[in-house]
Amino acid sequence: MNTDQEQVSKLLKRGKIRSATELCRRLIQADPGNALAHQGLAVCYFRSRQYEDAAIESQRALELDPNLSNPHRVLANIYLHRKDQESFERELRQALAKSPNSAELYMVLGGFLIHAGRKQEGISSLQKAVESDPDNWLTHYRLSAAYLRESKREEAFRELGIAHSLGRSFVTAFAFLSAILFLNRIWTLPLLIVALALSFMLPLFFALVPFALIAAVQLLSGVAYLKVGDMKTSAISIVLFVLYTSAWLSVHL
Repeated sequence: MNTDQEQVSKLLKRGKIRSATELCRRLIQADPGNALAHQGLAVCYFRSRQYEDAAIESQRALELDPNLSNPHRVLANIYLHRKDQESFERELRQALAKSPNSAELYMVLGGFLIHAGRKQEGISSLQKAVESDPDNWLTHYRLSAAYLRESKREEAFRELGIAHSLGRSFVTAFAFLSAILFLNRIWTLPLLIVALALSFMLPLFFALVPFALIAAVQLLSGVAYLKVGDMKTSAISIVLFVLYTSAWLSVHL
């Protein structure tokens, strides 16, 4: 990556889209055949939600350098915004064909395929992400989540263990705890204790404590999943938190 492109990337990472856009335009004005500058401008336009301009710049970048991968990624995101899943997958696969070792692209494709109901293809793509970047905790985390949805206990815990050993963070710790709750159906425990408490006329306090504990775990898990972009699992955890909290309050109050 040359110095100009590094500067564009730094500006985008810092959220200075306008400055990055102006820099790309100056580079193109100085050299209209600068494919990387057109690619950078495409990213700037996409970040600014100027999708038509982003598509034009992406196509121009590919005309100048057909080996570029990022313009296909931008086009894929544009198609995703338009809910054109077929075109999204096509562009994403073209990006992968030009960057076959991109763990990030394999993760995106894997998530898309799983969401589309093509679970085995999705898991295969996530496995390739792990192979491409085995030292990235996020690749192992995403693969563990896919195994978890398929109730593949051994594989899920293996990948979660690797993710935690590599990442060792708030996110991986609560992902591990959430997986244990899910795989062992511990979420049914509060209901069982409530039933037993009512049956034997025990103080409801003993039935309510598990609700509070599980609700806290669900809230923290929801925040953890949100931090790594797993919106679906985060939403489920937060909904469970609301349900458990509502149940606790309805009885306690």
